[in-house]
Amino acid sequence: MPMGREFEIVSAEQPFRRGILFQALGAPSSLTYTCCALIRAMADIVYGRHALIQAVFVDDVKNGWAQLERAATTPIVLFSDCPSKGLVDLVVSTRLPFVVVVDDFEETAHQVMEARDMALPEMLRFVTQAYCSLDAGRGDAALVVSAGDGRRGLREVMTRLAEHFGLDAPNETSARTLAALGYPAGATDTLLDHVVASGLRVTSPASRAARADAIVRLVASQYNGVGSGRGGRRIEWPTEMFLDWDRPGQFLRGPVEMLGPARFVVCGPYFHLPQGEWTAEVVIEIADNRSGNRLGVDVFSGAILGGVVMALPASGVFTFSIPFGVADAFLPVELRFQLLEGAIEGQLALRAAAFTRIAPAAGEVEARAPAR
Repeated sequence: MPMGREFEIVSAEQPFRRGILFQALGAPSSLTYTCCALIRAMADIVYGRHALIQAVFVDDVKNGWAQLERAATTPIVLFSDCPSKGLVDLVVSTRLPFVVVVDDFEETAHQVMEARDMALPEMLRFVTQAYCSLDAGRGDAALVVSAGDGRRGLREVMTRLAEHFGLDAPNETSARTLAALGYPAGATDTLLDHVVASGLRVTSPASRAARADAIVRLVASQYNGVGSGRGGRRIEWPTEMFLDWDRPGQFLRGPVEMLGPARFVVCGPYFHLPQGEWTAEVVIEIADNRSGNRLGVDVFSGAILGGVVMALPASGVFTFSIPFGVADAFLPVELRFQLLEGAIEGQLALRAAAFTRIAPAAGEVEARAPAR
């Protein structure tokens, strides 16, 4: 009987259940879906069949679990392409092997735009949510598969997965799985070759507006490495993604007029940040504020995480910082700019918004690299 890492769940609903558990978390990309399919194929080769549980929240796992036969010993593949904090914590807490798949951010972004027909702002919110949630999936039980591993031989990747999940004869298991997928014994295909052959790979279409591509590239440059433990120390958000609160549904396209009552004037962009302690570094420019005013700026994510209040002079460029902590990367983060007094004149422009991680979340451990 092939060996795997066993799990045991103890709960009121399912008192004692044992079996084999394969866990895979990733961003919503072709690399993630391909790796999940490879793990599923390997589970079938070794055990004859498997049960798939796709989840975002812990309740999804419970619901999927409830549908399994109580006495069944079928291996389970637990998969998520955008895991919540609770689900990541659950996977880490099992202390069983799991895989974290972190594709190139820009490739993932275009995949989501094409496959899910999402507009640019919603797509960036969704993709940053997935990457930042994955960032908490660290520890000795984690095996990271990144975009760079696409250059590795498919057989090498499959063997490493078999080893990681504690299967007997990993080389033989890899060969049998690849044979079942139609690969001859001497095949030299890479993981990326297999991804492309699967028909899932999406490249940036030429019809994309140059400006949209520039924003995707900028955000990608800030988030690449997030999720694999190799990035996200400093993240800058494009000011074009913030919302002009005086024009519902419209994005910033320059300075906002301060004329009017006390109110929020700029909010957004509802992107996500990894768990940990952060400092927001904000640059604003004030013009023609001859009668003066006060500005409140806070970081909001389910609750106010930090904020400042300042008197605004007549004009000038100003930099200020806000320390805060992110406990749940699945929740969006926004900067909110609020005029605290009515104004009869003046303009306010957001020039820059960047975030520096002072420390990761308590107890975080770097994940292992995917290859020996």
